[in-house]
Amino acid sequence: MPEAPDLQVIKEFLQCTLTGVTITEAKVLRPIVLRSLVPEDFATDIAGRAFTGFWRRGKLLGCELSVPSAHAGKDTAGANKPRPSTSSGRAGDGPDRLLVIHPMLSGALQHCAPTERIAAKTFLVFALSNGQQLRYLDNDQMGMVYYLHPDQLPSVPRLMEQGPDVLDEPLSLAEFKARLRPFRGEIKGVLTRGALVSSVGNAYTDEVCFAAGLFPFRRAAPLQRRSWSGCGTPPMRSPPRRCRSSANAWEATST
Repeated sequence: MPEAPDLQVIKEFLQCTLTGVTITEAKVLRPIVLRSLVPEDFATDIAGRAFTGFWRRGKLLGCELSVPSAHAGKDTAGANKPRPSTSSGRAGDGPDRLLVIHPMLSGALQHCAPTERIAAKTFLVFALSNGQQLRYLDNDQMGMVYYLHPDQLPSVPRLMEQGPDVLDEPLSLAEFKARLRPFRGEIKGVLTRGALVSSVGNAYTDEVCFAAGLFPFRRAAPLQRRSWSGCGTPPMRSPPRRCRSSANAWEATST
């Protein structure tokens, strides 16, 4: 599962490399990851649109697109030029279309020459006006690529439910306790879903739990009753556990 630093670096690379670049052609090699919410044909509708901005919200990556270049010179003249984005992910002038990527476990973007061999698990290929290609790959086929109008952004699952981003200013202990109060599931699940704190993946969740001396599959509810004054100082203690053979994973048992 991509972590916040990974997606942040990808966003910054795309911002520097593709802002103002036009998609000249799109090919859907495997449609399983594509979630197009516009009535028009995806490949036809996206061709001629330029990237105008990029943003990250939680574990999702957003690409803002202009009106098609064929419309430039009419009442939309100049709409093909890059438009600044706010830190919250909303475009200053408003994009005409959005491409929102949720890579899940193994989704990846490849910016390469057209002569580069196409990997077996390549799903989407975008030919670009800079002579390169942008490809979406996904070995586990779990990722999702949404193509939509900006008004449809709330339709992207979990996007609007993100909590404070892990790369933003740290929450105070009082704020964290208040935000944790409604959650009752396993600690690891609570942290990775993004509603409590956004952008924390599997790897960092394990690190957080280790540093705090908490078993990742312990339920969050008992934390409401514990003393927080020494949180993170006790050595790691794993409670009695048994192997859950059906999922080949560990599950904490109550004592």
